[in-house]
Amino acid sequence: NEDYPRVLLIESDSEVADPITGVLSDYALTIEVINDGADVLAKAQASPPALILLCVELPDGKNGYALCNKIRKKSPLKDVPLLVLSSEGSAEIFEQHGGLKTRANAYLHKPLDLQQLVANISNVMDLHPLDNDGGTHPEFGAEGPLEDTSLSPLATNVVEEAALAEEAPAPIDAVLSAIDQE
Repeated sequence: NEDYPRVLLIESDSEVADPITGVLSDYALTIEVINDGADVLAKAQASPPALILLCVELPDGKNGYALCNKIRKKSPLKDVPLLVLSSEGSAEIFEQHGGLKTRANAYLHKPLDLQQLVANISNVMDLHPLDNDGGTHPEFGAEGPLEDTSLSPLATNVVEEAALAEEAPAPIDAVLSAIDQE
């Protein structure tokens, strides 16, 4: 759906990209997979995504860390959340790159823990789960989860009984008492 935030996944290995796109398809996101780093900057600048997932190990000798640095220096992209994915990156390398001004928001080791990936994504942007029909769950609004303002079944019964007896609405003490009894 083009109305959903766009995620740019730069990953050449379909065995890594497919599970990522699979898990993210459960959310209100549009996922675009790019197999190499050649046109990433041009595509991302032309239409800045909501999130970039960048694999460090790219084909043709391209370096994901260098690409991250370039993305962070480009005006329309510098504030786009970016997660670095690597099968070869050590904790030391992640720490060194994380100390730069052009650092990523998070660094994840492959093979990926998909729940950890989703948690890291939710740290940098709002994720809205889709229902079985492909729409967002009704408990999510434009601003995130909606507050449940409905009465408990017991409190609802107290209010309904008062209305049936043609009395004034149940005093708040009766409603609170009904809630306490649950």
